[in-house]
Order: sequence, then C-alpha cells, then structure tokens
Amino acid sequence: MGAGRNERAYTESVTVTANLPEELAERLDALTKSDRTPVEAVVERAIRDYLDRRRDLDQATLEGLHAIRSGQTVPHEEVGGDLDGWGG
Repeated sequence: MGAGRNERAYTESVTVTANLPEELAERLDALTKSDRTPVEAVVERAIRDYLDRRRDLDQATLEGLHAIRSGQTVPHEEVGGDLDGWGG
C-alpha cells in the first residue's frame, strides 16, 4: 500500500519546536487549512527544499573556490569587455 497525498511513511522522526513570527504562523495556518495539508508536511517540505538549495549553493561555492585555486578564472578586464558589448 503506497503512501497517499496526506499519508507519510516514517521510519524515524523527531519533534522540532520553533518560534515563528505571528504573520508567518498565520500564513502557514491559512495554507494548511486551504489545501488540507498537515502542518508537518508543509514544514518538512519547506525545510527539505531549503536544505537542498543550501547544499547546492555550498557545493557551487566549493567548486568556485577550487576553480580559483587552480587558476580557472577569467581576468576582470576580459569580463568587463564582454559586458560592454551587451549594452547595444
């Protein structure tokens, strides 16, 4: 039996408590009521999405630092010249 839209299969979970600004809590409440999604599902998705984006940003930063350290850069003057051509 597969998990439906509002059913989640958890092997382990932890409880996290967070203090939210009232405006944010009201928006969260309105959203969960309007689409009948449990608060836990919305919060889990938001945290998962944030952590995924942060992981990707951190990876891109490390790759950029590696490129700099290995000399894989473009001189400022060359980039500036390329941008000047964009102005039309």
